[in-house]
Amino acid sequence: MLPIRTSVTGYGPPAMVIALILVNVLIFVYQMLLDRGDFLRLILHYGLVPAVYTDPGYRPESLFGYLLPPLTSAFLHGNWLHVGINMWTLWLFGRPLEQRLGPARFLVFYLACAFAAAAAHVMINADSPVPMIGASGAVAGVLGGFTLLWPRARLLLLIPILFIPLTFTWPAMTYTIIWFLIDFAIGLGEIGSGIGQGGGVARWAHIGGLLAGLALVRPLSYHQRPARLIGGADREYMREIGHQRPPMARKLGSVPRTRARLPRLTMRLPAAGSAVPRPWRPQTPPEKPKQEEEAPKRRRGSVPPSGPHRSS
Repeated sequence: MLPIRTSVTGYGPPAMVIALILVNVLIFVYQMLLDRGDFLRLILHYGLVPAVYTDPGYRPESLFGYLLPPLTSAFLHGNWLHVGINMWTLWLFGRPLEQRLGPARFLVFYLACAFAAAAAHVMINADSPVPMIGASGAVAGVLGGFTLLWPRARLLLLIPILFIPLTFTWPAMTYTIIWFLIDFAIGLGEIGSGIGQGGGVARWAHIGGLLAGLALVRPLSYHQRPARLIGGADREYMREIGHQRPPMARKLGSVPRTRARLPRLTMRLPAAGSAVPRPWRPQTPPEKPKQEEEAPKRRRGSVPPSGPHRSS
């Protein structure tokens, strides 16, 4: 199952994710330019060999021989499919995670997951002389951090069946649990027998990176940054996109108590087939017809306005 889209994304380009992808691709291109002998020496020197930490015969000459392989092995890959799947997964789940953590903390998170994946692989395959390479453990930590922050995010998954692409959507939590159970079941068969039964895949490195991502993402995302949910934000997903409830508000999306609610304006739409009404205008009361002014009433004994009456 290959995830090809997620409902959560970030604002702006993820600088650290792009930098990590470029470094991995450039190192892989350099690997492809080497001949077979130099390529094997590069893998043995910079890959993670578990026997270095347990067998005195593989003891390195300096302290850097112990500290560098967990880091450098995360930037080496075996083929184009290996580097392609890892970098695509890093791009898909790393964009919103970097937006939440920030570039510097995301780099710390990524490298810490790589070290945890290397430690888990060494613990299970302590005497193995086979080097481990690949960013799968660090990418598994990115997946774990993404799932913990956005467990209800929708993932579009692709399964090619006889050259027919089959797509469906799952929540991020469901996908991560199934992915973990598959790796855990296969990893149990690898204990005590090297990595041969897993088809050359370091399953316990995946598990160690995933658990490290689940444990580290909350402390590193203390100062939350916004992320964007495709399709808009409603009350159900307000928590997922990183927005906090406004102060003095009764519930998400409500108006604070200190502010008055504005009246809601509504308008009825015309029925089907009826004429469209004209724009509403304020109506003024009709003016009353002007009546002739009545002559003022005279008091008894008063002089009419035209003067005294004279008899001939």
